[in-house]
Amino acid sequence: MKKLTVLFTVFLLFSVTVVGLASDWEVIGGFTYTTIDSDELDDFVDSLNNSLEEEAYGYDVDISKVDKIDSGSGFYLGGRLPINENIKIGGYYEYFNADTEGKVKSLDFDEEIKIEMEIPVNGLVGIASYNINDYLAVNGGLGYYFGEIEIKTGPFSIMKTDLNGLGFKLGTDLNYPLNEKISIIGAANYRILTLEADDYYDDDIDFNGFEFKGGISCKL
Repeated sequence: MKKLTVLFTVFLLFSVTVVGLASDWEVIGGFTYTTIDSDELDDFVDSLNNSLEEEAYGYDVDISKVDKIDSGSGFYLGGRLPINENIKIGGYYEYFNADTEGKVKSLDFDEEIKIEMEIPVNGLVGIASYNINDYLAVNGGLGYYFGEIEIKTGPFSIMKTDLNGLGFKLGTDLNYPLNEKISIIGAANYRILTLEADDYYDDDIDFNGFEFKGGISCKL
């Protein structure tokens, strides 16, 4: 929690400072959909399903296995500053959540227990973009990401571990002006992200994937 507070404070101070110095500062924000291609997460889910089968061996139960995680969704909010006609720099806070679930149902007592796996991930990302024309730009970013993996049985948490690490992204930005102040924006990026899991998982976990953003930009 202390790490999160310090990082958020630094990001907020940076934003406020830039807003105070720049009259053409743009506030940006919107929604994110991301794919996740991770062998480590696939292995993690396989291990969880194997554990469910081992625990249920000899009992009259029906198991709905936990699905593998291949996507997540969330939002982003931040700002960017034009340096010249072609180059913009900025930063944003982003969040996405990936989750999956399975069920174990007792056939003798007609009772059902839900098994849930949730992975909320936060990121503080610095970005730079270069305009190809009025509507298209190429971009790159570097971010610090942190989050957790939690597995719950019903209302009870049976495993929880923190995640943190650095990520990179590269892609294209789309910009469609509605008027002098507001534009519809979008982005398609490929993200390279490896997170270290504390206290539980021995290997780093890849969260590589494509991300698609849609939102608005408002010039102050």
